Amino acid sequence: MSENDSDTADNSQQPEKPHRGKGKPFEKNDPRINRFGRPKGYDEARKAAIQMLGEKIVSADKKVAATRFQMILMDWIGSRNFQKQKAALELAGFFSKANENLAMNVDLRALTNSQLERLSEGEDIYTVLLNKE
Repeated sequence: MSENDSDTADNSQQPEKPHRGKGKPFEKNDPRINRFGRPKGYDEARKAAIQMLGEKIVSADKKVAATRFQMILMDWIGSRNFQKQKAALELAGFFSKANENLAMNVDLRALTNSQLERLSEGEDIYTVLLNKE
């Protein structure tokens, strides 16, 4: 075997990546800059998810009505999967990760007057957001 026949890092052939030149730098008020730190369309997707989770679902026998969020939560609590149970406990505030700070940004302009009244009376924010009554 010659010296160049060995399979070492020194003589292995790696395909070269094409060199990308530097892109055009951002200028002041450049529309490509995402100053909010979220992907485009995130806010619309979040609003749609909140709306869908708040929709009422009626059971097949038409005796029980619950929101989609409540149905998911019931599935988590009744699951044999520990991760789902833990997520339900964390959501309820009974169990949380160390150094975890939960923050919710809610646009109060999007809430109805009845929702604002319920919040001012001390009702839980999640209940208010998911039940439009």
